[in-house]
Amino acid sequence: MALKRATFKRLKILLKVILLFLLVPSIFFYAFGLEALIYVLIYFQFLLLWAQVELGMRQHALTRFQSEPYFDVERSPGGALYGVGERGETIRTEVLKIKNISDWPAYNVMLARVLDDKFLPIEPSKWKKWLHTHLIRCLPPHKEEVLCSWIVGRVPKDFEKLIFEVHYRNRFGDYGVLSIMFFSGEHIILSQSEPPKPGWLLPTLEEFGLLLRLRQFKKLSKMPYKKK
Repeated sequence: MALKRATFKRLKILLKVILLFLLVPSIFFYAFGLEALIYVLIYFQFLLLWAQVELGMRQHALTRFQSEPYFDVERSPGGALYGVGERGETIRTEVLKIKNISDWPAYNVMLARVLDDKFLPIEPSKWKKWLHTHLIRCLPPHKEEVLCSWIVGRVPKDFEKLIFEVHYRNRFGDYGVLSIMFFSGEHIILSQSEPPKPGWLLPTLEEFGLLLRLRQFKKLSKMPYKKK
């Protein structure tokens, strides 16, 4: 399934490039003959202007993205709760603290979803049985708050494969996502929203360039190694 999606994506990129740089000029030449050179030049000037407009859009989006908050998280013991178990036993807890390591505040920081190892969302009614979340209205720069906590003995067996998806908003009200992936021990991998890349023409050209580089890399990898 993943191979089919990748093949379909490559085919889609190739079709867009063919449409832009081969099909449209071919239609002009078919309709106007040699006189189509003027129309083709105008068309490529239009593409150049289009690319310049998208560059301006990217510059504006990047400037806005510079106010995006960045985070670090820490998993630590949360202490013990005495006499709260079914038989009055002591229960150990763990907490996940989130720290804003940027110079910009973050608003409405919350654990919104829990995903399994296949990146599929788990029903909240299931993970809320052992996971307690906290809504952080505002997380100022260089401040730390408790994002969530859980009871150690009640976490599922595949806890180390779960992904916590944290939602937040920046000072412009733009929506952002922070993904937290756990591994055995205290290892944590963070993944945050990338800078936006608005437009259609420039992403198409970038994806096509990436396909060409991947194709060249495959050719080089198949070449026999020559010993000196």
